[in-house]
Amino acid sequence: MENPRPEKVAVVEEVRGKLEGADAVLLTEYRGLSVTELGSLRSAMRAGTTDPFEIIALAGWTADRNERAMHGARQLGRRIASATGRPLVEVGAPEPARHRPWSEALEHARPHLREVARAVDHAVRRGPALVVANRCAAAVATIGAALAACPGLAVLYLDAQADFNTPETTPSQYLGGMVISALCGLWDSGHGAGLTTGRLVLAGARDIDPGERVLLDEHGVRVRDVRDPRAIADRLRGRPVWIHVDLDVLEPGEIPTEYRVPGGPSLDELRGVLAEVAAAADVRALEIAEYELEPEQAELHMARIEHLIEPVLTQWDERATRA
Repeated sequence: MENPRPEKVAVVEEVRGKLEGADAVLLTEYRGLSVTELGSLRSAMRAGTTDPFEIIALAGWTADRNERAMHGARQLGRRIASATGRPLVEVGAPEPARHRPWSEALEHARPHLREVARAVDHAVRRGPALVVANRCAAAVATIGAALAACPGLAVLYLDAQADFNTPETTPSQYLGGMVISALCGLWDSGHGAGLTTGRLVLAGARDIDPGERVLLDEHGVRVRDVRDPRAIADRLRGRPVWIHVDLDVLEPGEIPTEYRVPGGPSLDELRGVLAEVAAAADVRALEIAEYELEPEQAELHMARIEHLIEPVLTQWDERATRA
């Protein structure tokens, strides 16, 4: 191969050094294994190594206008924990949904947001964390806590919306549409800030309100092309990163979500972004939000999500094994 990438050369050299110094090498074949079987294999191989990641599932009301994502977060968190053998922290439980303006939503969700923030703070100080959240509104607290715990943390925000509205610009009054602006300090959510636009990579956004677009331009935030994973990874190379994936960033039909915005990437295209970033950056957390449970198709949809996030989980497994 001509002109191999430096990070790949470094990985090859690391593996070569371990092989040369090893008394024996054990190879495993995983093709054909179910998710549960693969999780058991990983658990056995990890015996005596550092835990690679913790799982946090938020199912309590967080600006939910229907109940499907609360049930989706709880079931997806439990499924991944069972498949991987990783510890699971559950925050909240499904409750009746109701639309509330952002200020009322923030107050009503405060107990759940504070609890999930504490869980994130504890997890990211120990190692990587997988966060499964019902709604992207939770990110005001989850990312806010991670920014406090990990100085210099960059954020890759993958979403069909920019979530850069403020109380003055929001036409919907929806808390979920104001997450990034709060984290950047444009308004006070009460859950922290500290994200500079230089450490923000916003990708996949295509449903942007007029006032929101003005704010993005004023603050120099450019929406990146989610179909150019190398360019996204290059902006995050070598940095500690929080990856937020609102599943409505995908082309509608891949995973059930509240919003359906045409023009998104396929599941495998988005998986390619996660793989590139996992190889280039120090991923401290991966957050998945907005999966709406459809019981008849739950097995198919959750398997798709597991396929989507597998590159990041594998990277964490390999890091723990090397530790």
